[in-house]
Amino acid sequence: MALRLMSHLGRAKGHLQVVYDNEDFFVKHTIKMIDERVNGLTRYTDGAVYEDAVCFRDRFGHSVPWFDMSTGGKTVLNVFYNPHICFSQCECGENACADLKNLTEGCITPGYIVDYDGDDQCDVIVDDNPEWMYKRVSEVYT
Repeated sequence: MALRLMSHLGRAKGHLQVVYDNEDFFVKHTIKMIDERVNGLTRYTDGAVYEDAVCFRDRFGHSVPWFDMSTGGKTVLNVFYNPHICFSQCECGENACADLKNLTEGCITPGYIVDYDGDDQCDVIVDDNPEWMYKRVSEVYT
C-alpha cells in the first residue's frame, strides 16, 4: 500500500469519495475508531497519546478531549482510520503535512507532504499512476 496523493481527482482509479469537512467527519465517524494505534501519528500536530475513548494526552502532558484536537490532527487521523476515503488538506498546516508524510496508506488531496523528519522517506503514489510511485520525498516534487 501507499499514501495516495491526488492532485487531479479525475485520475482516480474507480469511484473516490472526497471529504472536505474534516472536523465534521472526525466527530461523526473517526472519533469512534480511535485506539492505541494513534500514538505517534500526530507527532508534529498535537503529539497525541491515547488515554481512552474520550481523551488524549497532548505534548504538554494535558488531558484533552478528542474533539478539541487541531483540524490538522483530525485530518491525519481521518486518513489513517479511513484509508478508502480521500480527505482534503485545505485546512492543514505544514505540521499536519509532515505527519501525513509518515502514513503508508490513505488518500489526500491536493497531495502535499512535508519532510520535517529530514529522512527523505515516504511511500506514496501520485494520482493513482503506477509510474509515479515514490519512496523519497525529494523525488515527489522534481
